[in-house]
Amino acid sequence: MAENEEKNGGLMKLIIIAVSIVVILSIIGFVMVRFINPASENGEVANQQVEQSRELGPTYQMGEFTVNFAEANNFQFLKASIVFEVSHDKLTEELNKRKPQLRDLIISVLRSQSPEDIKSPSTQGIKDEIKNEVNNNLNTGEIKNVWFTQLVIQ
Repeated sequence: MAENEEKNGGLMKLIIIAVSIVVILSIIGFVMVRFINPASENGEVANQQVEQSRELGPTYQMGEFTVNFAEANNFQFLKASIVFEVSHDKLTEELNKRKPQLRDLIISVLRSQSPEDIKSPSTQGIKDEIKNEVNNNLNTGEIKNVWFTQLVIQ
């Protein structure tokens, strides 16, 4: 009978330790979610931000561009079609008015690239440069994204 009491006592200790570990891990998880990640404090705010980042804004077609590379003795040229995602619909009016100026800026950016820049797996640097140059010349909004819908080197 003494052996049964020892087994039951050992089993009770094991159950108490397991429950204590579960409670401690639950408290740690709650503290991490609540205080370390403040965006999750209000779940609706975090969900709205995710939805907004996935939602496509208004777009504007800049059209096709065909440019020679600026490098000497390089007879290759680049053909690209560019689309902007804009911050709001009213910006398209300004883009229409400034289209010749903006096309000239984009041509300058594209000509300054080398064929290797265009052939690289990521063209994000070129897109960022176009976006920055265009945004520096806008008054009523901003370009949020630049997309190449066609990009060919010949």
